[in-house]
Amino acid sequence: MEVFIDESGDLGFSSKSTKFFVVAYVVPKESWIIRTQIGRILKRLHRRRKYTGYELKFSNSSHNVRLNVLNKLRKFDWEAGIIVLEKGKVKNDLKRNITILYNYTIVHHVMRKLLLRLEPHESLKIYIDRSLPRSSREAFDDYVRRKAEWVWNVELERHPPLSTDKIKVFHESSERERCLQLADYIAGAAFQKYERGREEYLRLVEDKITDFIYLW
Repeated sequence: MEVFIDESGDLGFSSKSTKFFVVAYVVPKESWIIRTQIGRILKRLHRRRKYTGYELKFSNSSHNVRLNVLNKLRKFDWEAGIIVLEKGKVKNDLKRNITILYNYTIVHHVMRKLLLRLEPHESLKIYIDRSLPRSSREAFDDYVRRKAEWVWNVELERHPPLSTDKIKVFHESSERERCLQLADYIAGAAFQKYERGREEYLRLVEDKITDFIYLW
């Protein structure tokens, strides 16, 4: 199983910070199809001079491009989950430890949902945008594996015990890994709904959203 994770908003708590932090994860049935289709979408947008970037970024797209991209991508076989963190309700001790808050928000609920579906013989490949500093990636990867082991063996009580070598984490450039661009678009669409009150983007793909969690 492959899952692609991206986020929108920030985890700061200053007056200039966003009110929400949104995580989206995408599970495509066949990731190569998504990569191929995103490449085609980019070519068409470039040819029509509607978009100039080398990767699809929700934040860099015009309103019409956002609608166009979401309308095209919703036709393919994938599903997504969304975690929305309302930062104003985060406890003070977590505000002081952004690393723990980041790991918990991104990993905990995503891991539980995915491991419910993972077959014992399968590997889980997790792709995340290469936004973490190099010094934090190893700690994040270790957290992912330990969380997976705990959720599988203790919380879900699944058998046989999970071997952590089946959990693989890849920190990829979103320009290189096009499935991350789909995750970026879903995160951006959800962020627009909660931060800006604009629901038209998320409404286009609401039938693809199979998991939704609102934190605090």
